[in-house]
Amino acid sequence: MSTWRSLFPSRQDYTGLGRTWKRDVMAGLTVGIVALPLALAFGVSSGAGAEAGLITAIVAGLVAAIFGGSHIQVSGPTGAMVVVLLPIVVDHGPGALVVTSVMAGLVVLLAGFLRLGRTISYIPWPVVEGFTMGIGVIIFAQQIPAAVGPPMRSAPPTPWSRLPRRSARPPGPAPS
Repeated sequence: MSTWRSLFPSRQDYTGLGRTWKRDVMAGLTVGIVALPLALAFGVSSGAGAEAGLITAIVAGLVAAIFGGSHIQVSGPTGAMVVVLLPIVVDHGPGALVVTSVMAGLVVLLAGFLRLGRTISYIPWPVVEGFTMGIGVIIFAQQIPAAVGPPMRSAPPTPWSRLPRRSARPPGPAPS
């Protein structure tokens, strides 16, 4: 039972609140300024839409604020899941995001219970950097169609194409 209680905030977590609340509010505003546009972009790039990114950022922010973490942990939107989510949304629709999110959450909980967080120290830094760069390249490549627009089926209309068409016959009397 004490393990479950350790997951929730206690009174001791708020002992310094009286002297740090101004910095905490400023930090929250700073994170909001950075994280909300980022969450909107991740929602769009994952295929779920900007509103899904916004809702996710708000809910995730509340969960991170309530359950905390450590002072060295960063809680915020991440680009790694975009690479996984876009193909899932394309193949199975937005409804599959719920199942994917629950599965990812269960994997994270299992890793936490097994105390696998320190295993990252055994993975060489170039591998971690390569993984991160690979995700960046994939996200960039997935956004190229959105940046260049849909393929054109015909030339765009010009102001002259909307004018009434005249016959190709030269002016003058009609031939007999």
